[in-house]
Amino acid sequence: MELKVGYSRVKITPETPVSLSGYGDEPIRISEGVKDDLYATCIAITQGEDTILLFAMDMLGLSDWFGSKIREAVCPATGVPENHVYLCASHTHSGPIQYGDSE
Repeated sequence: MELKVGYSRVKITPETPVSLSGYGDEPIRISEGVKDDLYATCIAITQGEDTILLFAMDMLGLSDWFGSKIREAVCPATGVPENHVYLCASHTHSGPIQYGDSE
């Protein structure tokens, strides 16, 4: 059975100053420019009828709420079931604070 692999990478660097994540009890840090861009990368692997999507995003972390919102957008658009979509974050402290942890 043939194995197919596809890859995509998009820049997700915010264009305006943002609050940076991952500094604990320290005062909120605001970005002062861009040294290195942030990206979201996806690898799709298909064999026969089965496809999995592997996402890696330059963010500190991904809450359950944010992950569900990603799956709500990706799954209907691709036909890939939710349990075949894997999400991970690079744990960068140079990414924006993830707001919107609930509706």
